[in-house]
Amino acid sequence: MARALALAQSDDLLEARETFLRLLVGLERAGAADRLDAAEQLTRERDRLPERLADLLEIAAWWYRDLAVWKETADPALLINLDRQEEIARLAAALSWEDLRRRIDAVDYARDSLERNVQPRLLLESLFFKIAAQIAPA
Repeated sequence: MARALALAQSDDLLEARETFLRLLVGLERAGAADRLDAAEQLTRERDRLPERLADLLEIAAWWYRDLAVWKETADPALLINLDRQEEIARLAAALSWEDLRRRIDAVDYARDSLERNVQPRLLLESLFFKIAAQIAPA
């Protein structure tokens, strides 16, 4: 909880959260070239990337956690990203449990890869392709 509060109080990280959540939602329907471009764009700020990448992966973990929580309970009181409730409800309804599990596993794998010093761009490309399954229109 302390980590979430620290992130919530940083304007830079709040902006990064907004951008990254838009990216994750956009990747649901993105093609291969768009996924590669997204990874390249995120790795352009090389001096700040290692610390920022850990934060972004945490944001992704919270996002997919919220989708799972909504899919199971539909209780807004349990959401971390409460400001995205409508989007969470829409995506949770469109994703199967298998699709959601694959996304959560992909984020966990990316977090482990970051600890093993995998090149950030390769880590992001791998993550973005692992969450590539198309969802049904809502």
